Amino acid sequence: MTKLSELNIYNAHPWAVPVVPDVTDPYFAQPMPWQFTEPLLELIKQMFTEVENFFKSRNLPVEIAIYEVKDVLDVSTFRV
Repeated sequence: MTKLSELNIYNAHPWAVPVVPDVTDPYFAQPMPWQFTEPLLELIKQMFTEVENFFKSRNLPVEIAIYEVKDVLDVSTFRV
């Protein structure tokens, strides 16, 4: 089995390739290449699959603009 990568995910879900707007605002720049671990890549792949299935189940084209995927998963626990 091929190792999962950013390119593999984009090949499976071409609509998920980041959009780089043509603006002069320095806020937008080329997205950084992914440095995610294999388990996070699996989560991203699953998320993209679920998004795609949502649109397919309604016979709609996938119309989403992704600007960048970042590792911002934060799980917090609280004691009561």
